[in-house]
Amino acid sequence: MTPPFHCDHGHGIKLGENVFINYNGTMLDGGLITIGSNTQVGPNCQFLTPNHPIDYIERRKPIERCSPITIGDDCWLGGGVTVCPGVTIGDRCIIGAGRQVMNIRTVN
Repeated sequence: MTPPFHCDHGHGIKLGENVFINYNGTMLDGGLITIGSNTQVGPNCQFLTPNHPIDYIERRKPIERCSPITIGDDCWLGGGVTVCPGVTIGDRCIIGAGRQVMNIRTVN
């Protein structure tokens, strides 16, 4: 891990062997963040587990839920990648620089 590194708590982060996280890594770990072995994370990447209600009335309340993030083994996340709550990325995936990875949900 190359400093600076930022996190909410620190106890919600699980790293496999030989994980490399470059400069300015940010992990909001209210939910568990798991990064598999031999995964490389470019500079300025963010892992964001907090989630707020979609309904604007509910969002006015002090409610925050967190959904876990899981990254597989042998992945490469380019610089500036943002991983949103609840995302799972499988083994050997490459996520290009500047991408946002999020779950798409249908709202009724």
